[in-house]
Amino acid sequence: MRSSDLLRQNESILILVARAVDMLVVVATGYAAYVAYAGEWTLPSYYESALILAAVLTLVVFPAFDHYRSWRGRRWGEQLRAIIGSVATVLALLVVASALLKTTAWYSRVWLATWGGLSVAVLFSVKWLMTTVLRELRGRGWNRKNIAIYGAGELGQMVAERLNSADWAGFQIAAFFDDDVAASSQLKGALKTVPVHSKETDLEEFIAKNDIRELWFALPLRAEERVREILFSLRHSTVQIRFVPNIFSFKILLGHSISDVAGIPVVDINSTPISGLNRVLKEIEDRVL
Repeated sequence: MRSSDLLRQNESILILVARAVDMLVVVATGYAAYVAYAGEWTLPSYYESALILAAVLTLVVFPAFDHYRSWRGRRWGEQLRAIIGSVATVLALLVVASALLKTTAWYSRVWLATWGGLSVAVLFSVKWLMTTVLRELRGRGWNRKNIAIYGAGELGQMVAERLNSADWAGFQIAAFFDDDVAASSQLKGALKTVPVHSKETDLEEFIAKNDIRELWFALPLRAEERVREILFSLRHSTVQIRFVPNIFSFKILLGHSISDVAGIPVVDINSTPISGLNRVLKEIEDRVL
């Protein structure tokens, strides 16, 4: 088994481990906050109930803030915002539950605030450590993700060079695609070794056979119709698709979020439109109804 495949083939197990760690951190910091606040090691039963409910809410809320998606190449600020938002949502739901049960007077606001601060600090530290280890492994060739870039022009080459220089992001440029048959002659430097495929190549078949995990469009505005044709041809594919904006096409961008990967702004074309608190509410509605 190749080292680059090991983490990928155990991805579902790693996600379960990450979810368990997050749940344990939330419960442990809640307990630590109580010990620091009350100076006692034994929790009252109603505080235990709050921690148990928080553990259950963590399993629902944290995935809604995309904690377990791929964070490779993204900025620390995005991850910190996700942590703060998810912890705040869990605590807010606890407050709502206690208000409905008329038990808010049982709990200390100081404890709740301390718990929230500790949770954010410890969760961020754990994720920073995990991300740092993964970046180091990717820099050594582990868990690298094959991507194809559609557009071998100036923008496409800039994207490829930036990703190649960011070894910690774990991206491997497997191929360029371009409608211009002479595009291969335009490649410079180390990119000359990257194959360039024409539109005659079956893109969906190539993606399946070469384990392409992401397709990045690096095309100008005038290629909007071509982008739409390719998207339609890949409608049955599970490959993740990104659009690197150069001159923005508002029709393509409408309704899609923009992310930052290795300092490159990309548009997530096929990401879920439901996230954050809206996704939490949708999860609760689906499970209750």
